[in-house]
Amino acid sequence: MNRLEICKNCNYKLDKQYCSNCGQKNVEVLELKIIIKDFFKDVFELDSRVFLTLKYLLFKPGFLTKEYWLGKRKRYISPMRLIIITSFIYFIMVPFLFDESETFFYKDDQPTANQKKVYLEAIDARLKTMVISLEKYATLIATPFLTFILSWLYRNRGLLYLHHIIVWLHFCSFEYCLHTVSSAFMLLFETYSDLIDIISIIPLIVYLIIMMKNLYEDSYAKTIVKAFIVLSSFILFAISVLVGYVFIPTLFLI
Repeated sequence: MNRLEICKNCNYKLDKQYCSNCGQKNVEVLELKIIIKDFFKDVFELDSRVFLTLKYLLFKPGFLTKEYWLGKRKRYISPMRLIIITSFIYFIMVPFLFDESETFFYKDDQPTANQKKVYLEAIDARLKTMVISLEKYATLIATPFLTFILSWLYRNRGLLYLHHIIVWLHFCSFEYCLHTVSSAFMLLFETYSDLIDIISIIPLIVYLIIMMKNLYEDSYAKTIVKAFIVLSSFILFAISVLVGYVFIPTLFLI
């Protein structure tokens, strides 16, 4: 029987395919197929926790986060695993919706009369590309910044910075779920894709308000004001990224 006699994980003596001490399977972990298999098993393995987690994420804003705050984590999948699953599913949908090809502009040594037109086309191409990228990544990329905003808004609650990170990761996971559904509708009803895209913003804002209300237990009036501050901060962040990406590189094209 071709099997190592010692477990690579805990150095316990092996007598079966699985270690009786730690439960690890006796395989060559440096094999590519094993690495890929382990990744998909750990991240995408479906069990009752996935469906329970998604149920509370979608229909009870803030409940999943509060459970995690209280240390009740075994029943649910972790926020990081949840964000990986929901974002992965959403990113599969995106290539069917958008053409992300970009028009590249090269500067000639001898500018022509048509240079301004080409320059503007280059800006327009970069703008479209960045808008698509922002729809994918902006909320997640802004996590450290927006988590800081939340920690400042609720600085007297005795919560750690990590508490607010969990809040935002769960919100991002809901956003990916929502965008996946709206993307499916956009594929089915292409004529109304712009309208669907706009309408999908409404449940996102409502979800954020209810989530903040349930977690931080302010009045609805205070919660709406604070949600407005968070959303305004996000818009400023997105605009800053957009301006930096689109216009700063094109300055070198003039």
